Parts: sequence; structure tokens; C-alpha cells
Amino acid sequence: MDISVRKYNTVNLLIVLCRFRLYLSLLFHLFLLNMKRIINVFAIMVFIPLVYSCSSSTDFPVNNNNNTNSGNTWTNNKPIGTSVGQQAPEISMNDVNGASFKLSSKRGNIVLVDFWASWCGPCRTSATTLKNLKSTFAGKAFDVVSVSFDFTQDDCKNYITSNGMVWNHVYGGYDMSTGLGPLAQTYNISGIPQFVLLDKYGTIIYRASNDSGLETQITNALK
Repeated sequence: MDISVRKYNTVNLLIVLCRFRLYLSLLFHLFLLNMKRIINVFAIMVFIPLVYSCSSSTDFPVNNNNNTNSGNTWTNNKPIGTSVGQQAPEISMNDVNGASFKLSSKRGNIVLVDFWASWCGPCRTSATTLKNLKSTFAGKAFDVVSVSFDFTQDDCKNYITSNGMVWNHVYGGYDMSTGLGPLAQTYNISGIPQFVLLDKYGTIIYRASNDSGLETQITNALK
């Protein structure tokens, strides 16, 4: 065979081998790329539902201050809103004494959320009713949370201290344009006093602007 022909065949063979190696390398990289995509999709399918279920904001431990409900979890899957039958919006802030407070920590108890201010005459009258309710339902799964729309937090603290209002109090702020604070909008409140009663799951079961029916409602909710 002619030497030039042999060289030509050798060169062609080398070209074929190089191309074959290039194709194999390309196929290998495509395989790795697809494997990464498959792993990413698998991770999304497996871990996102797991993280969501662990971080759900509607699953709360019961308030351990009440031993009758210790160890339970009160899950609420209802939509958040301000109407009867909806899950009450969260209230998460420091109380008037500077301690961290979350309304959801009261789950497991019937909770009366009281929107008021010390400058409001009917609110001051209702304060006596609330003290009586605390006494009537003492030892039962019932609690009161008051949200103040006083001019200042100190006004609220001074009033509750001098009037023996011994329960949870948070300061909802004061806006001169509305006479109320930001939480009033959150709970769709246009005037005070306003009472919002929650069941053990944090669902709104009663709303009223006066305290006349509170005892009956609380008694029924505790049954």
C-alpha cells in the first residue's frame, strides 16, 4: 500500500476517534446536567411540602398555663378574617409590660379580645364586666386579652394598674385621624368598645359592641 494512503487512513482514524471521544464527553455532560435537574425536581417535590407542613402558622401548642389542656395541639385551617366563622388575625407584639405576646399562644382557651381605651366612657364601664367575667370563669379555660387605643401606652398602664385589670394587655397605638390604632383596621373595627370572642381553635364565634351577652356566649363556648 502506498505510504501516502496509509497516512491518510491513519489521519482519518484519528479524526474519527477524536470525534467519538468528543461525542462521549458531550453525552456524559448532558447526562450529568439531566441528573442535576432530576435531583433538583425531586428535592422540590419532597422537601417543600415537608417545610410547609412544619412551618404552618395555623398549628399552635396550647397555652400551658391551663393544665386542663396541656399536651394538645389546636389546628385551625379556616381562612383568616374578621367575620364569625373565620380564623382571627394574629396579634403578635410586646405587651404593655414589655413581654413578648402572641394571641395564638392562648389557643386551647376561650378567649375574649377586648378593644378599648381609657378615654372611652363605655369602655371603662365594660372593664367592670370583664373583671366579673374573669372571676366567674376562674379556673376554666377562659382568658381575656385587651387591646388599648389609648393616647399613649403609659395611659393604658396607669389605668389598668389603678383599676385592677389583671389580664393580658397590649397597646394597639393611636391615630388622631381615626381615634383608633392600626389593629382596628386589622379587625375591621370602627368604634369601641368592641368584643371578639374566639373558640379554642382561634375561630371567631361572636362579635359585639356591648357586653350584655358575653357571659352567655362564654358559658356556651365552654360546654
